[in-house]
Order: sequence, then C-alpha cells, then structure tokens
Amino acid sequence: MPVRKLKLIERPRRYEHVLMPKYEEVGLRPIEVDLGKRRINGYGVQLEGRIFPIGVIGIRAIIEFERAKLDEVIRLVVLNEGKVRVDGREVDFDDVPMDLFNELRSVIKPAIVYPYTAFEYSLYRV
Repeated sequence: MPVRKLKLIERPRRYEHVLMPKYEEVGLRPIEVDLGKRRINGYGVQLEGRIFPIGVIGIRAIIEFERAKLDEVIRLVVLNEGKVRVDGREVDFDDVPMDLFNELRSVIKPAIVYPYTAFEYSLYRV
C-alpha cells in the first residue's frame, strides 16, 4: 500500500515526564501519520509514522497480543529476526519499515528545507 496522502493521527495530549530534547519545550511535537494495516506472518499490524521537526522519521509497528498464549508471544518477540510473509510475499522484516520510510520521505521531500545528504535508520523494539 503506497503512502500517497497522509492521514494524521490525533491523540489527546497527556502529561508525561520523560527526558526530551529542548524542542519539546517550545511545542514542536512530531506529526503522527497513519500508514495503514498489514498482515505480517498472519498478525494484523497497525503501522504508524512519526515525523519529527529535527529531521527524523520514525516507523512504528503495533501488534495487539493481550490474550496471546506464551508460545505466541515468543514468536512475536523474534518476529523481526529474518524473513516474514507480508501481503502474500516473503521479505526480510527490516524491509517493511524501510519501504515505508522511503515512501514517507518521498511524500514529505518537498517540505524539507535543509535536507541532509544521507538518510539512515535504526530499528528499536519496545
């Protein structure tokens, strides 16, 4: 599913006490966008993007597993360690957020004032 038009996510603001960069103090919050849902190894995965004003794009994959059994949770923990089935094809897990990153970057490229010469990405598990 290509990212052509961004659908903003509106969340109620709640107080969180965490260490954040100074830009947070002046209200420059990231823009959150809905990147849709995909089936990854049979799991429904909600995908979201975050565009930070400091030049960072984050991709978040959310899988609900509230009623999952222990063996299913273990499969979820190692989901990002190799090949997965997405939309009927087998790909490396890292390709899923990287493809979304590239699509999102191309959509916002006209709005970038001072682009960096190279884009890099990292994957984090939460």
